[in-house]
Amino acid sequence: MWKVGDDCVAKYWEDGKFYNASITAVTDKTCVVKFKGYGNIEEVLKSDCLPVVSKENNKKPHYTGPTEFRRSARTYRRQ
Repeated sequence: MWKVGDDCVAKYWEDGKFYNASITAVTDKTCVVKFKGYGNIEEVLKSDCLPVVSKENNKKPHYTGPTEFRRSARTYRRQ
């Protein structure tokens, strides 16, 4: 699945958080990644490398049909 040059988010072993990285090498069970913005290179399990979600693929679903607004029977008073 992974190949050299792919972007991912990878888990950093020291704090267990995920950071943006690029893959520099791949083995059967691990990926060697270079963390973007930090420059350090680490070997992480493939299960700890997740694909980057692009903004185009992460759009929230929206409804484009007709919209109907109804008033509530509840009344609101200023205090």
